[in-house]
Amino acid sequence: MPSSRARAAAGLIDNPANLARQKAWIFVGTDDDVVRPAVVDTLSAYYANFMPAQNIVYRHDIETFHNQVVLEGDRRVQPCAYKNNAILRDAYVNDCDYDAAGELLQHIYGPLAPRNGGVLSGSFIAFNQNEFIAGARSAGMDDSGWAYVPASCAQGAQCRGHVAFHGCFQYAQYVDDAYVRNSGLNQWADSNRLIVLYPQTVSIALRNPNGCFDWWGYTSPDTYDTRNGVQIAPVKRMLDRLAAPRTGAGGGGAGEVHQLVFASNAADDGYVKARAGGGAAETGVFSSLATGRGSDGKFNRAVLSFDTSAIPAGATVVRAVLRVTHHWRFGYPWDDAAAGPITIDVARGVFGARASAEPADWGVSPTAAAVASIARFTGAGLSGPFSAAGLAALNQGSGAITQLRLQFSDKQSAPGYVRIADGALATLSVDYR
Repeated sequence: MPSSRARAAAGLIDNPANLARQKAWIFVGTDDDVVRPAVVDTLSAYYANFMPAQNIVYRHDIETFHNQVVLEGDRRVQPCAYKNNAILRDAYVNDCDYDAAGELLQHIYGPLAPRNGGVLSGSFIAFNQNEFIAGARSAGMDDSGWAYVPASCAQGAQCRGHVAFHGCFQYAQYVDDAYVRNSGLNQWADSNRLIVLYPQTVSIALRNPNGCFDWWGYTSPDTYDTRNGVQIAPVKRMLDRLAAPRTGAGGGGAGEVHQLVFASNAADDGYVKARAGGGAAETGVFSSLATGRGSDGKFNRAVLSFDTSAIPAGATVVRAVLRVTHHWRFGYPWDDAAAGPITIDVARGVFGARASAEPADWGVSPTAAAVASIARFTGAGLSGPFSAAGLAALNQGSGAITQLRLQFSDKQSAPGYVRIADGALATLSVDYR
């Protein structure tokens, strides 16, 4: 392998002498048996060839395994001493009561405003990675990438960009949005006008089964780690797009149509069930969301919750489409004439008293009913465009939440239901002016 200096001389990378004005923050758990501390020692030594000592921070004194450590997180974050298991679809993020993200960001950028430890102001937004790399999946990149955009940035403030490359097994199609929401970076980004870019990979059988970013050459053994790298180059184009001049709160001229893609909030998603005609409702207990009649004779309705605060208040929404992903099924509810397609109700806010799923979500009246439907699907299911009433029901502006309720008719004559995935695998695309 040519040296860094030789690659720079060939024009494949920038001059490593430029690293003298950069900073590196390096971490490894004392018990990491995947990338062992001795290996990470060599990375620290590499940077020492180009950086002054004070620009390098190397933490290798926390007793944990192969994972990203955070100060706190949701239910998908494991205790510090837990050894993650990819077969269980663990997120490889562990709560070690240590704010690695804060230490990293403040080392790189200098003193920052305190992290937002409460409700975030901004939005998690999906974007089409195929705009930046043709045939994304053939290069190990997912169709969608993610970004956390603080409200201040969405409203036109000048913001910086930070790229977060997930690790192996942390890609969204495998662990949903567990890494994107629990990286620890978003809380600091929210109060410091920092957009966090989360590019996404996918698994490629044999070449890259673990969904890693290319750190050994599976896309191109000669150029994967250069400015022309199959994955590096499109990430640079993503950053260039973020840096492009914008006008107006929506990021364009008057009358221009803008698109936002929202992932559902898996922590609040759920499903509720009751017998035909109502009766006592209850929340479901499984992680995937059921829609249709169960073998217990009860009818299930799935509820998806979206943070739609990135739609500017007063915007005119011109199109909205829901995309869901098949997880499992029992029977073929579409074959039951009484069941019909899956229909979608909209709540401008929440159906019940809170964002998380609750029994009241089953029967409460929506803001707009049957705004669109989803026909039979086996992989991804795409709704038709929302009706005018559905578009008007989408919540906008700071703190806005929009919930969707999915259901078959409660006149199904026999058991038959579909389970869908949520989080990054359930997205609401919204076009607005």
